[in-house]
Amino acid sequence: MFFVYNKIVQLLKEKEIPFEETEHEHVYTSEDASRVRGLPSARAGVKSLIFKTDAGKFILVLVPGDSRADTKILCLLENCKNIGLANPQEVERIAGVEIGAVGPFGLKTELKTYLSNAVLENEFVFFNPGLHTKTIKMRSVNLLKVLEGAVRF
Repeated sequence: MFFVYNKIVQLLKEKEIPFEETEHEHVYTSEDASRVRGLPSARAGVKSLIFKTDAGKFILVLVPGDSRADTKILCLLENCKNIGLANPQEVERIAGVEIGAVGPFGLKTELKTYLSNAVLENEFVFFNPGLHTKTIKMRSVNLLKVLEGAVRF
């Protein structure tokens, strides 16, 4: 888990992207995270979800913390019939972290990434960098500098 955290921090520093890091109590949900971050809603949080297509392909989907990923749109984008969330064991194997701590980049395995345009509506974004007890805050426009190959939807 520290591998992913270290990789995220390293990527941000390499790209000279300013960020703030805070430590807090252990959180699992976007709602809990927004509470400990002192945010009025989970909207500014980045929910990082790993999905598995019916062909066995894993993808990373980034949506605002108060949103759900639209599986119909994801199936259209991935040209599949069915798609569902990866199970906890698959997430740990693919991402290198537990569910609830998946970050929007820096995972153990490179995944095709889909970024909801709604994530970029906030001036700042907040996310767990591979650990349930840390939060990274950065400008949402800088997220695009790290997610250069992401497909926006």
